[in-house]
Amino acid sequence: MTIEEICLQRLSNQRLLAPCSVEETVRGLCGLQAQFFSNALHALRIRCGHEPTAAELAPLLKTWTLRGTLHLVHERDLPLFLHEGRTHFLRPCDTMDSDERLSAGRKRFFSALIARKIAEGMCERDALREACFATGMTEAEASSAFDAWGGLIRAMCEAGKIGHAPQQKKAFRLCPPFVPMARGDARRELLRRYLLSYGPVSLRDASYFFGAPQREISPLLEALPVRRETCGSRDYFSLPAPAAVSTPPDCVFLAGFDPLMMGYEKKENPFLPEQALRGVFNRAGIVMPPLLLEGRVVGRWKRSGRKIQATLFETVPQRGKRTICEAAQQCFGEGIRCEFPE
Repeated sequence: MTIEEICLQRLSNQRLLAPCSVEETVRGLCGLQAQFFSNALHALRIRCGHEPTAAELAPLLKTWTLRGTLHLVHERDLPLFLHEGRTHFLRPCDTMDSDERLSAGRKRFFSALIARKIAEGMCERDALREACFATGMTEAEASSAFDAWGGLIRAMCEAGKIGHAPQQKKAFRLCPPFVPMARGDARRELLRRYLLSYGPVSLRDASYFFGAPQREISPLLEALPVRRETCGSRDYFSLPAPAAVSTPPDCVFLAGFDPLMMGYEKKENPFLPEQALRGVFNRAGIVMPPLLLEGRVVGRWKRSGRKIQATLFETVPQRGKRTICEAAQQCFGEGIRCEFPE
């Protein structure tokens, strides 16, 4: 197996060579990282070939899943992601136990109030906060319950009671009733989906994606009918999948925190040259939207109205810049223009 074959198969498995449904994309890719909802929405757009409709987004929600970060997932997969025995290194304020500002009893009271208000149609964070103040919540308690990084809201999400609505504004929806999967069954299913949609992958890739030691992943691999192939000195694992087309797309405007970046150990990702790594993965933990040209990241991009600013990490000839401009019009519509700042 060659690096070129690995890249083509990954592009195909990640739904970047042919349009796919919103549901299949979200479920197959084990959710989409969604701290910034616009990133998840764009990741869907480039894989589905259209802007997701309200009906397609309706069964989705955002909650804390892989690596303890917010992901856009399908409600049918709540038993999988919120499985028994998962650990996300929660702070005391992110649990239903007492913390220094909010007691367990008060958490139970306010979580019931929040769930009731959401059921009645009060879904936005600010309105829920005001409803809690109206029933006696103090400023100190609110700083725990509505903590910017989680708090009581996260505890309710972790319990599968509520989830973030699939939109940019902070709002919530109730989760449908479900029974969490057993931990072992869930981990095997997540690995199966990962191999199907991200493969071929190395053991280090899988460790990076799941935030788990290689020694925990190896036994799970042995329980699946994996295909093992070698490239250079490294073994790669995958599950049988349709053959990929013979050429990569000319240009793709990948999303911030795109699965093509998040699915692999970043220093070993063949799409990401060494000189591009810091321009995509910045030191603040943000993964910028990469610009993929002929199968490799050559820059990052940012949209402002009808303008795309493409910051290049290497010299790209005029022919390549024309390809980028043409791809921008196909992706964002006619009238979009590209700029290439020095």
